[in-house]
Amino acid sequence: GGGDKDCSRRWGKLLAVYPADVDAGVNAGADVRGSFSKSTTHVMHSATVASGESGGPLISAAGEVLGVHSFGDAFYGGARDVAVAATTAIVDQIVCLRRRDPVPPSEYATSVINRRVMASSDPALAAMCPELSAEQRRSWIL
Repeated sequence: GGGDKDCSRRWGKLLAVYPADVDAGVNAGADVRGSFSKSTTHVMHSATVASGESGGPLISAAGEVLGVHSFGDAFYGGARDVAVAATTAIVDQIVCLRRRDPVPPSEYATSVINRRVMASSDPALAAMCPELSAEQRRSWIL
């Protein structure tokens, strides 16, 4: 069949993980595959991600869901994307949220969501891309 004959760009390479020390065995430049430690929260990779794929899965060549696409620098001509790692710890947090009492609508206000996203993602992006200023990180994330 047709398709991309060079899958290395589609599946991408691992560029960094956050926190860096928890996945010391994961080498930058390795193919994006396998799973990460339960402490990993963010994964930077070079897999092809089209505009509009935020919230979609980061899938390994073996078909495993490794994370959820979140943000990247494709809008700026780059080839780096960050996914929230699909670890057991993250899945456990989601399950716990679903079991909580109903969340008031005010918790879904854009300003509240943006604060939460920045609080969880800015430290990860700062560690994985120390060359970015705070303003650049904000433009990537939001």
